[in-house]
Amino acid sequence: MTPSFFMGQTKVKNLFGTTSLLVSLLAGAASLAHAADAAPHQLVMALSTTPDSLDPYHHNLAPNLTISHHIYDTLVDLDERQHPVPGLAESWKATGPDTWEFKLRKGVTFHDGSTFDANDVLASWARVPTVHGPSSFTVYTEVVKEIKVLDPYTIQLTTNGPFPLLPVYLTQVMIIPAEVQNTTTADFDNGKALIGTGPYRYSEGSPGHTLTLTANPHYWGGKPAWDTVEIRFIPNDADRVTALISGTVDLINAVPPADVHRLESNPQLKIAKAVSNRVIYLSVDFDRPQTPFARDRQNTPLPTNPFQALKVRQAISKAINRQAIIDELLYGQAVPAGQLIPDDMDGANPSLKPEPFNLPAARTLLAEAGYPKGFTTVLHGPNNRYVRDAEVASSVALMLTGAGLATTAETMPASEFFPRNKNRDFSFTLRGWSSDTGEAGYSIKALLATRDVDKGLGTANHNRYSNKSLDDLVIAADHELDAEKRRGLIQKAMADGINDLGQIPLYFQMNLWASKEAVKMTPRVDELTLARDAVPVR
Repeated sequence: MTPSFFMGQTKVKNLFGTTSLLVSLLAGAASLAHAADAAPHQLVMALSTTPDSLDPYHHNLAPNLTISHHIYDTLVDLDERQHPVPGLAESWKATGPDTWEFKLRKGVTFHDGSTFDANDVLASWARVPTVHGPSSFTVYTEVVKEIKVLDPYTIQLTTNGPFPLLPVYLTQVMIIPAEVQNTTTADFDNGKALIGTGPYRYSEGSPGHTLTLTANPHYWGGKPAWDTVEIRFIPNDADRVTALISGTVDLINAVPPADVHRLESNPQLKIAKAVSNRVIYLSVDFDRPQTPFARDRQNTPLPTNPFQALKVRQAISKAINRQAIIDELLYGQAVPAGQLIPDDMDGANPSLKPEPFNLPAARTLLAEAGYPKGFTTVLHGPNNRYVRDAEVASSVALMLTGAGLATTAETMPASEFFPRNKNRDFSFTLRGWSSDTGEAGYSIKALLATRDVDKGLGTANHNRYSNKSLDDLVIAADHELDAEKRRGLIQKAMADGINDLGQIPLYFQMNLWASKEAVKMTPRVDELTLARDAVPVR
C-alpha cells in the first residue's frame, strides 16, 4: 500500500483542473467520534475491506469502486439492480451502426469549482491505459476507437464495429478533471488529485483506518442525504458487528452469515439483503505444460499439467458439495452456481445448472484421467476478501482430498494474493468475480476469453484458459445489434466455457448489510456500499 494512502489535506485544492468520465452517483460524508452522538445528517459506515488505492483506475475491485463512486461520477450510472440510468450524460443515442452521440450535463462543476465539459471525458479516457494496477479498466475503453468533441457538451463515440453495450460499459469509467490526466497514482492516494463531480468530496483520512467525506454542496443530482460520511475499515467480522450493536457505527457491510438471525431479531437493527452478482469459483492453470503445485504422492513434480485434462476438472467440480458449504459455512446465505452470473441476469444460460455432488463419479474421473491414486496440489486464495473465504478454501480442500486429490489450502491477505495471482504464482485458486455491467458478456470476456488485454479480452483470465470457438462467439456478440441474437451468442459462449470448466463456479454470495433502525439501506446486487443508498428514517 502506498505510504501516503488516505493522507491528504483537510480540503482538496484546485491543483490540477478538470477531467471527467464515469463516476456513479453516490453519497457519503464524514467524521464523528461515535455514531451514537452523531448529528442526524452524519453517517458512519464500517466496511470489511480496505481499498488498495484511491486512484479510480488502479484496480477494478469492489472496495476501490465503492470509494470511487462517492467521489466521482460516470457518464452512465447503474441503479441498485444494475440497470443503466443517466449520469454525467443526460441522454444518448446510436447515430449509426458504430457511432453514438452523448449529450453531457451542463452546469456541473468539480469539487474544486472548475467546470465539467467534453475535454474531461477525453482526458479520463486517455488516462485509463496509462495506469498499471492489478486489473485494468481498458476492458471498458478499448471498445472505443475514437471520441470526437462535437461541442463542449456533445461527444461522438465511434466503436470498433457495432457495439450495443457501449452505454453499459460507460458505467465503469470514472470522470476526472482534465488537468489530472497525467497525475500519478500516488497523488490520488495522498488526496491531492481526488477531485470529482460526485456527491461527496474527499476531506481527510488515516491510512487503512478511516476516510472522511463531506457533502458536495453543488452536486448536480441534488443535496446528498448526509452532510458528512465517515468510512471506517474494520476487516474483522466480530469487531464490525460489535461496532454496530454498540452504536459506534450506523451501517456495516458484509454481515457475517452466522450473525444474520441474531441481528434480524434485534428490534433496533435492520438487515438488507440481495443475491449478489458475485460468483465464487475455482480457477486452474491451463497453459503451462508443467504447473508448480501438482505433485505425485511421493512429492515429485508431475511431468505434465493434470489440470489440462477435462476429466480432472470434472472430477474437481463433482467432488465439491456446494450446498453443504452454503449450509454449514455460510448459514444458508448463498445460492449454488452453475455459471458465472445468477440465473435472472441478462445472458444467463437456463440450461446450466449447479454441478451435483457425486464423489464416486469424481474418483472414477480421476482414474480415467490417468490418476487412479490422485495427486497432490495446493489451493491458494485470499483470507480477507470474500465471505469466510479461508474457511471455504479449507472445506474445498477437504472435499477434494476425499475424492483422492490430496489438497492443502493456503490463504493470505488479498493485498498479497491478487498481485501473486496476476503473476501466476499458483496452480489452483479460489477467487470471486462480479459482473460490473450486470450482464453475462462482461464476465465471459473477462474470465473465459483468450487473454488479449489490448483488446479488452481475458483481462481477469490469469489461468490462461483459451477456446477459439468461445472467442468467436464473444466477438460476434459484441457486434450484434439484435438483442435476441446477441443473447443467444452469449448463452452459447457461456455453455461452451462452463461445460469445458474454463472456470469452475461454486456459489453466489448473498450481499448483506445491517444498520440502525434509523437508517434505511437499499441492497445492491453489485456489492457496493454507497451512502446514497442509505437514507435517514425521519
